Amino acid sequence: MAERANLFLVPLDEERRWYRYHHLFRDVLRHRRRLAQPGLVPELHLRAAEWYEGEGLVEAAAEHVLAAGDYERAASLIERLTVTLLRRGEIVTLQGWVEVLPEALIRSHPRLSIGDAWALMLPARLLAVEGRLEDAERALGIGVGSATDPSGGGGQDHKVRGMLGEIAALRGVRGANAGRATCEHRVLPAGARSPAGGSLWSRAGSPP
Repeated sequence: MAERANLFLVPLDEERRWYRYHHLFRDVLRHRRRLAQPGLVPELHLRAAEWYEGEGLVEAAAEHVLAAGDYERAASLIERLTVTLLRRGEIVTLQGWVEVLPEALIRSHPRLSIGDAWALMLPARLLAVEGRLEDAERALGIGVGSATDPSGGGGQDHKVRGMLGEIAALRGVRGANAGRATCEHRVLPAGARSPAGGSLWSRAGSPP
């Protein structure tokens, strides 16, 4: 019915339950809104985020919250998505979101720091991994470098123990990747790929 009415709509699913405006019509509406009510834009993003989150579409909600500049809420949403994004290999999406957040906010959210450390597990960025792990340890209130035996914290809840386990695992993976990268740098000619193919991050491990 909506399509037959020629409302500049594009269907998003075969059941014709979800639609979006044609991108040209959408851009016109956005431009008019910015001119007429520029101060309303953040509020509209937050309303959209609330609706998407209520529908279980957390990724879309995160996009709108970031666009609204509500970084504290965005950090909470991204924390919920971190493991899912990493398991799907959507590292660019995760890093793009994290890079928008203020550094102090990332450091105060251990799950964000751990997720970013997994995303940084690439040969060119291995040096940045340890910094993120130390950020996570500080946010968890433990000594830097002490997440080596997560089974020893009997008073910690299972989420904290899980994050400590990830930190310990990341340090192990980082060490293995660093050693492999050094060996390949010495043995392979310039521009050559690793015999195993793919990125060192994907071969060495992935988040639990």
